[in-house]
Amino acid sequence: MPLAALLHWIDQHLWETLGWPELMRASGLDHPALLALFNKHLDTTPMTWIRKRRELMQKNGAAPTRRAPS
Repeated sequence: MPLAALLHWIDQHLWETLGWPELMRASGLDHPALLALFNKHLDTTPMTWIRKRRELMQKNGAAPTRRAPS
């Protein structure tokens, strides 16, 4: 999966639990390859990218609304 497609996939699943297993399954890459890909092209790690994307979306009001427990 090219990086652009993986970043799109991350955005589509941003509010789900995203860890190494999910990223490896979605990308078809192993842990070291994912780290290398993100470091080379984005100068960050996948987990940091996800955290910053979530923060940006929350800041822009794009975070999902959560219902209060009933």
